Amino acid sequence: MRRVDGRDFLIWQRGFGLEEQEDNSLGDANFDGFIDAADLVVWQDQYGTNPLIAETTAVPEPSSFCFCC
Repeated sequence: MRRVDGRDFLIWQRGFGLEEQEDNSLGDANFDGFIDAADLVVWQDQYGTNPLIAETTAVPEPSSFCFCC
């Protein structure tokens, strides 16, 4: 599953009003061929539902830190 974020909103804004779309590359989120407010609702419903999973990697901590002037 792909994360829905601000880039998707920008795509929808740029494609708003287009008709006869064959895929969702320009913002047709509900695949009805039109980029309209209904697609914005789909985007809003999916926004933030797939959070970015942060990888956890151990970062070595210095055993001692020396301040030098």
